[in-house]
Amino acid sequence: MASASYTFSGSTIPVGLGNAGSLAEAVANINLIYHKYLEDWVSKYSKMKEFYQLRYEGPGAGVDFTVSESITGSGVAHETDENAEPWIGDISPGYSKNVTVRERTYSLALTWFFTYHNKYPQQEMNIIKGAADACGNRMEFDMAAPFTYCTSTTYTNIDGRSVNVASGDGLALAHASHTVRNASATYRNRIATDPQISRGSIEIGENLFRQQMIDNNGNPVVVEPDCIVTASDQVTFNIANQLMRSTSPVDAPNSSVNNPYQGQYRVIRAASIDRTFSVGGKSFTFDSTKQKQWMLVDSRNSGLYLIVTMYPTVQSPTEANGGVQFLTGQRTWKAHSVYEPVALDPRFCVISVVTTS
Repeated sequence: MASASYTFSGSTIPVGLGNAGSLAEAVANINLIYHKYLEDWVSKYSKMKEFYQLRYEGPGAGVDFTVSESITGSGVAHETDENAEPWIGDISPGYSKNVTVRERTYSLALTWFFTYHNKYPQQEMNIIKGAADACGNRMEFDMAAPFTYCTSTTYTNIDGRSVNVASGDGLALAHASHTVRNASATYRNRIATDPQISRGSIEIGENLFRQQMIDNNGNPVVVEPDCIVTASDQVTFNIANQLMRSTSPVDAPNSSVNNPYQGQYRVIRAASIDRTFSVGGKSFTFDSTKQKQWMLVDSRNSGLYLIVTMYPTVQSPTEANGGVQFLTGQRTWKAHSVYEPVALDPRFCVISVVTTS
């Protein structure tokens, strides 16, 4: 039977590990295929990366970090008489949170029989793809959690750990009375009554951005969203696309009327928002109660951060004894990554927490 192969960056790689001339060659093949799949996952499937500011710390940086918002002044200058001292503005620190990064792992073992006989060579590629998907999927769900649990300050993750998803003011990401550090004023980023998506509810959300948002000193600021984000519900996604792509308003009786929303926002479907799980389970499942949630987002000024000390990568067996475990003859490969998402500043999003039964 002809050996299966895989082409990556101009190199032809035998898929079956039994085709590899040495463990070093097998390791090189695994690494190439793994990272190819991971690149495909990031470019084609990851949606949450749109809403995070990446902070890469690298090895040796420790595990505990502080994420802080930029220090701002009042932003308002004052008239000054000749020879008078200039107006002294207020210097105000913004939100700040402490975070500890965690390792996420996924291992796979290929049996001696499997590799020695080059059994099911195409399946070996699927196994490696599964490892890449496992790290990518976990990162996507972890990054979606601040939206999935946007009405809570904590949630219990699939491993049983309590995870803090509160904003920098200690309140849930979607809230009616967010606070700032240097003023008594508050602002809301949760749309009242949590309506389903429509032209009218989008306009309500836009008004929150333009009338409710304040800086750290309580001064009004205007935030300009650039995208509409939906969960998996097809109807919600279609309505958003219809509103953004129609040449005339979808509810206009006169078809010659121009649509003011045409092309105004990107529409992104982030299906991971309505995926939850059972603690101690093995996978995530669809949560129908969250499927119609939607939000307006300023992705250019996101208040979410991803602290990374190790990108998803694969750890291969060592050369000692060919990487074979003595008793079983297996070779074990581990995919792992070290990171933690942080929800800091909620002013980048306005959310309608549509709950369905």
